[in-house]
Order: sequence, then structure tokens, then C-alpha cells
Amino acid sequence: MSDWFRKQWHLIEGNVKFYILLAVLGLTVPGVTGLTHGLSLRQQLYLSGIFAVVLIWAVIATWVHVRVADKTMSQSGTAVRNEDRGLRERLFSLSKNIKEFLKSYGEEPDWDFTAVDRSEGGAKFPSDNQVRIIRCERIKHGFYFRFHNDVLSILHECGEKGIFDEELFKALGGEFVEDSEVINIADKLALLAARVEG
Repeated sequence: MSDWFRKQWHLIEGNVKFYILLAVLGLTVPGVTGLTHGLSLRQQLYLSGIFAVVLIWAVIATWVHVRVADKTMSQSGTAVRNEDRGLRERLFSLSKNIKEFLKSYGEEPDWDFTAVDRSEGGAKFPSDNQVRIIRCERIKHGFYFRFHNDVLSILHECGEKGIFDEELFKALGGEFVEDSEVINIADKLALLAARVEG
């Protein structure tokens, strides 16, 4: 039942905050009028200037804070532990975000084995494969940077609840040479979510 109340609050909190802001602004105008009553025009202008500077400063500080908070959340990973969200929802969200991350790198290019250079004793792939190799490295490092700790953390949380997936633990140690390896992790997270109650 408390989840229902949280969801309802989440739906209306913006409207409530808006009406609180309107009420504060409605009380501010008579308050400022009361403060400036009896002051000379020059004093009223000085006081208005101070209020304007403080207001502009507060708006800029709030905007900067919100902007920094948004960047921090997007860079710190997607499965930030949030007590208001259930484990199942976080598993599905993490799975979806991993797939979107992979999709952002575009189609997986094919390997070119036709022109392998073996003249210097070892096999050298043609330069066409460099694009794929660089893409694989970027995906691997991006995954480790954005998702690896979150996936481990959520797997340990599932393990604490008695829900285990050893294959997923093994998959996390992979090199991510194929897109299917990353998709496999995302799919296993979604399957794990299906096993979570509630």
C-alpha cells in the first residue's frame, strides 16, 4: 500500500510544489510592500535592487545545482540504489539501459578474414577490422565504467535474497568481443527480474 501512496505522490508532487510556490509568491508581494512602506523612493530602489540580485543569484545557483546533479547521475551509472524503487524495477531498468548503451554504438560490423596478412610470421587483420576492434574496446570500457559495479551490486542484492545466477557472474568477466555477450547480460538481468517477487 505504501508503494501506491509513493506513486501517487510522485504523480502530483510537481503540482503541489507549483501551488506552494504560488502561495509563497502571493505572500511575498504584500510582505515587500509592507517593508518598503514609508521609505523614500531611493531607499525603495536600493532595496528592490538587493532583492533582485538575491533572486537572480538564487535562480542561477539552483540551475547550476540541478544541471550538475543531472550530469552526475548520468555519469555514475544507471542502477543507483534507490529505496523507493523495487528490485524488479531496477533490474528491468538496468537491462534496458545496457541495451540502449549498446545500441548507441550502432550496428556491429563484420570481421574481415579475407585479407589477413601472414607475411611477418603472425596474422595481422586488415585495417577494416580496426573499426570493429576499437568499437569492442569502447563498449568493454564503457560497460565497465557505467554498469559493471551496478550489475555486481544488484546481483549481490539478489543473492542476499536467495536468487542466484552463476552464469551472469561468469559473463561479467567477459571481453565483450561480440554484441551478443553484452545483450546476454542484459537479458539475464531481465530474467532475474522475473524471478523476483513483487
